[in-house]
Amino acid sequence: MTVHDCLDSDEFDELWDKTLEIEYYMPTKSVIRECIEKRHNYDYKVPGEKEMDSFLAEYIKDERILDDLQHEIVNSCERLKSPEEVAEILEDANAPLEDTAFVERFERLYNSLRSNTHIWELRGFTPCQYQNETGKTIPHFRLPKNKKDKKRKN
Repeated sequence: MTVHDCLDSDEFDELWDKTLEIEYYMPTKSVIRECIEKRHNYDYKVPGEKEMDSFLAEYIKDERILDDLQHEIVNSCERLKSPEEVAEILEDANAPLEDTAFVERFERLYNSLRSNTHIWELRGFTPCQYQNETGKTIPHFRLPKNKKDKKRKN
């Protein structure tokens, strides 16, 4: 059974157990109203999503691969995927991980996108809201160096 397009029932049970002690994020009426208005007037739900999509389109020319990659990147933010998992997603799409300019810009855009995303593992909080609520911070996203170096050697 699938609970959400990014979460199977097995994953849900594990996630539930890990996050049981964290309070839920509950948006205010004004935030809900703003989200509803944006959805009717704008295709992108999360600030930074459009910029990331445009950036990836500069490097990935195959439309099917690009659509899948764009979806996977947003999904990885919603699920707080590890940098290794994100690097694998990029590698599978043949993104130029050996290109330092690509990697630096991707990391900057990814951090921006993730900071505006309501994350399952944080019970719906964005990283900033989570920090304000708990005092704990989410580490800055950086692609693993070994993936970049491994790609360079090939």
